[in-house]
Amino acid sequence: MVMQGRKVGEADIGLIRDWLAAHPEWNRTRLSQELCACWNWRNAQGRAKDMAARTLLLKLERAGYIRLYNVCFSAGPSCRRLIPHDPRLGCRYLAPAYYSQVAARFGAAT
Repeated sequence: MVMQGRKVGEADIGLIRDWLAAHPEWNRTRLSQELCACWNWRNAQGRAKDMAARTLLLKLERAGYIRLYNVCFSAGPSCRRLIPHDPRLGCRYLAPAYYSQVAARFGAAT
């Protein structure tokens, strides 16, 4: 099949799946950078086609070929990598849920 102007075969999808399994600490940016380096995927100026690679990964996920990690919005070491939950595994790999009461806004009726 052709995605993002590039022919993608079963071997390519297998490589991405292997990376996802072997490197759960990688974020989506790192995954797309590795993909560009492996495929030597560059634009006319010689820069890695990082955004094209990210879009390709999203399209592969939407089509059901791969399962990407959850998006992590905070930067730095406080951002813990979340692994997609597989219902067949049960709950042993899920982190506990926490909640806390939030104070009412000023002027709000109580």
